[in-house]
Amino acid sequence: MAGAPVVQLAPPVVLLEHPGRPPATGYLWVAGYWSWSGARYDWVPGRWVAPRPGQVWVPHVWRQDGEVWHQEGGRWEEQRRGEERREGRPRR
Repeated sequence: MAGAPVVQLAPPVVLLEHPGRPPATGYLWVAGYWSWSGARYDWVPGRWVAPRPGQVWVPHVWRQDGEVWHQEGGRWEEQRRGEERREGRPRR
């Protein structure tokens, strides 16, 4: 993914969040994540978002590749035929 950060320091453990009740029926919880600021990791809190018909949320994740870490996700994608939304992730 173009512009995605590449970091040599592993991200901290994901923080436990208590989202509470959604502001409206059908809203989706987008979990918080660690973002790289260029010098350190900063926690970005989770939030409730309105669903987007025909799309699924791909959550933020950090993946290790050798000695570096890459951030992926944090975007809406078109829902493919036969996929169902499950906890904000497409079923594969």
